[in-house]
Amino acid sequence: MSQNADRSPSLLKRLVIWSVPFVLLTLITAFAVWSWRANSAFQLQVQRIRDRGEPLRLEEVLPEIAAEEDAGPLLREALSRYQAPDEEYFVLLNAQPPTPPGDYRAFRAALETNAPTLKLVDQAIGRPHCRLMTDGENSFQQIRRLSELLRAQALQLMGTGRHEQALQSVVQCLQLSRLIRSEPFSSSRFAGHAVAIDATQALQEMLGHSNLADQGFEQTDSLLAEIEQQSSIKPTVIAERAIGVERFETLFNHGSWWEQPLFSYAKYKETETRFLRSMTDMAEIIDGEGPDVDLAVTALDEKIPMSLSMSSTVYFPVFSGLRREVLRDRQRMILARFALRVDRYRQEQGEFPRTLAQVCDRQLNQVPPDLVHGKPLVYETHEHGFVIRTQVEQPAGEGFASDCRFEVIYPAGGDLQDAGDDSTQE
Repeated sequence: MSQNADRSPSLLKRLVIWSVPFVLLTLITAFAVWSWRANSAFQLQVQRIRDRGEPLRLEEVLPEIAAEEDAGPLLREALSRYQAPDEEYFVLLNAQPPTPPGDYRAFRAALETNAPTLKLVDQAIGRPHCRLMTDGENSFQQIRRLSELLRAQALQLMGTGRHEQALQSVVQCLQLSRLIRSEPFSSSRFAGHAVAIDATQALQEMLGHSNLADQGFEQTDSLLAEIEQQSSIKPTVIAERAIGVERFETLFNHGSWWEQPLFSYAKYKETETRFLRSMTDMAEIIDGEGPDVDLAVTALDEKIPMSLSMSSTVYFPVFSGLRREVLRDRQRMILARFALRVDRYRQEQGEFPRTLAQVCDRQLNQVPPDLVHGKPLVYETHEHGFVIRTQVEQPAGEGFASDCRFEVIYPAGGDLQDAGDDSTQE
């Protein structure tokens, strides 16, 4: 009896000793399988991206360029030399109804003080590339100061009878918007949209007070068409995906998988895989048009858990809003191109066209529906001009989500016909 009692603890001890390695081996095997599956799923997403011919890493998105081709340093220097004008300058720029062209003391002073800034902008827009946002500086909030100067310059030049030079200021503003968009990041896109708003406002004022010659029409229309074609959001999704990949590697992948805790490696690989899958799904649908695509993008935004990772929670929520703004920006370019043609028709025929279809040509061969809501565009004439707009307009004061409209008002007493009864809607 005593011997059996002595054997029981010994047997239990051996059982425990043999069980511990077995449990550890089982856990290690389970974690290894988890890690292998996580890495396999990650590699499948990487292969999916490669099969689509898309870049994965930031150095692929932004290949190195020659220093003399980069406008970023010139624009940063222009911003550093910018001298803030007085309050009257901003009152004139933001006045409602818009300030007409004229010789304004506040504009003269601002343009004289910022002549070196404008010279740098002129040099910058002659370069093919722009690396403005990649240095981490918040240039987006400042870049519109440059387009405001160009718009003020256009108003001042028109007001003093120098219409050809005024047109070049409008063209420079469009070129600046095009240049900034050459960088695919979301902050660059918003900066480009802000500049485009100033450019289209300047163009509205230009059409109301100047007659564009054929060369000016073609140059302006070509720029508007090029900016519209730059409106794809897919490069921005791809660029932000590359930033996310870089952040994951910085935070979680300093070494090989066996150099890190097995649990952490598998967990973060799964997170990175979800990030890549969702970003690639977003890239596939985001350039679509119409309300159905808008709903699908919003649903994809909301599907991603906020706890996914720092990278995804920062970048994903912006895409539904960015997409709507890019479509509005593209819509403004289309409205501006039709406005050029309506203005030319009025100059040539002495009256307004009855519909936008009358001004379609080889470069703009049909009247597209509203890109955001899929509704027909509205074209109306009135006593002093005309307006082209979308049927659904945003409330005033929503910043970038302002009305998609282009209105030209001709000065009273000009050669404008009485078009009060010729309002049309199509």
